[in-house]
Amino acid sequence: MDKSVEVTIGIPVYNAEDYIERCLLSTLNQTFHNIEILLVDDCGKDHSIEVAERISKSHPRGECVRIVRHEHNMGVAHARNTIVREAHGKYLYFMDSDDKITENAIALLYEKAEKYNAETVWGSYQIYGDSQEKKFLRQYPDILLLGDDKLIEYECQDMGERLQMSIWNILFRLDFIRSLGFEFEQHGSLDDLIFQHRMQPMVKRAILMSDITYLYYMRENSISNFQSRTTFKRTKAVNAMEAAECLKESCLTLVSKSYFDRRCTKVMRQCFFFCYGILRHRKMMDQPVTNCEIRNVMKHPCSLWRIMHFKQYRNINIFFYLLGVVPSFLTVDLVEFIAKKRGFN
Repeated sequence: MDKSVEVTIGIPVYNAEDYIERCLLSTLNQTFHNIEILLVDDCGKDHSIEVAERISKSHPRGECVRIVRHEHNMGVAHARNTIVREAHGKYLYFMDSDDKITENAIALLYEKAEKYNAETVWGSYQIYGDSQEKKFLRQYPDILLLGDDKLIEYECQDMGERLQMSIWNILFRLDFIRSLGFEFEQHGSLDDLIFQHRMQPMVKRAILMSDITYLYYMRENSISNFQSRTTFKRTKAVNAMEAAECLKESCLTLVSKSYFDRRCTKVMRQCFFFCYGILRHRKMMDQPVTNCEIRNVMKHPCSLWRIMHFKQYRNINIFFYLLGVVPSFLTVDLVEFIAKKRGFN
């Protein structure tokens, strides 16, 4: 295969036998032709790779498919790092192996990237349930965010999630993503979130598009869907606790920025949700999670003195700060009380 491809579509593959055909065909049938499809075999226990090999041999554009194999299962974060290292394209686009993209997805994203010399182009997406019903549409406005801090300022306008925290459906310029100086970290399903928090402040040229380019399918047994589970491993809580520390560390690199107080508030809000998620499932975990561990998630990255100088969201940050210093049983009681009061599920 010619290494001078324009776009690499990178797909980690692990136990996706029932879905990989749908995913792979959606990439092979793109209207944009100058692509490679890079599959990383993360050593699943089913026949996902055999299915992918069969499709690539029978499809007219099957020579676009390249498979890189791990020696043993390493997890999705390491698979994504392999994709970044192995990609040949000028641009890189991540997919999950159980999703699909629209026929003109790469063409639309590539056109914007080339026109505006963008480092990242974000497409809109539709979420489907297991029974194929539409559940949620995230549709971005058509907007150019060109210049230092424009993307992160857009994300930090308010406490809502203006940008997705997942890594798929974004066309990255490959030299940009390689220049970041960090890799995806293995924290369960939270590697996307950590990567996004570190990446967003470094983006200087971003495009948001209203065009729907990605179809995301929720599965009951997927890594990111815990709703129907009745037992949980403590490692899920550990992943959340480690991710909280990563987000706080990332936040502290932005102290000099005008949006620091807003970013800090969003990080602590996320930590609050981590705490509540752990508490919701604590009784079903195979090993205990202590009150002190939960309180540590709410340890604020800033001193009370610094918080008192926040221009925005000062009071809520004081409250978050107190949640991290009061007796741990009180932290737990307050988190549960507030979550129930707000109607969190």
